[in-house]
Amino acid sequence: MSLSSNLFGGGIKPVVTSYTSGTGTHVPTVDNALCYAELQGSGGGGSNSVVAAGGGGAKIGFWVRVPIAGLAYTVPAGGAVNTDGGKATFGTMSAQGGKAGTSVSSITSV
Repeated sequence: MSLSSNLFGGGIKPVVTSYTSGTGTHVPTVDNALCYAELQGSGGGGSNSVVAAGGGGAKIGFWVRVPIAGLAYTVPAGGAVNTDGGKATFGTMSAQGGKAGTSVSSITSV
């Protein structure tokens, strides 16, 4: 039996809310709602060199109690060329963005 069936037994389905951009405040339907949150930091931008892609952002998941006043969230945009990705946040938790690609110079063939 999964943890979610223990939490949501009796046929009650959890409410799913997705935020894909921007910032704001997530306000639950009840005070101190037990919420499972997943955060994904944005990927870093590649370099302007053809050999260096940007790194992927971190992904984390966690359970948190959310007060009726809500918790602030941030969904970052992906990194532009030569720029690190942004940090995703929900309340006090965060997932770091990926690092920008690094230009490689002086490549010689053998």
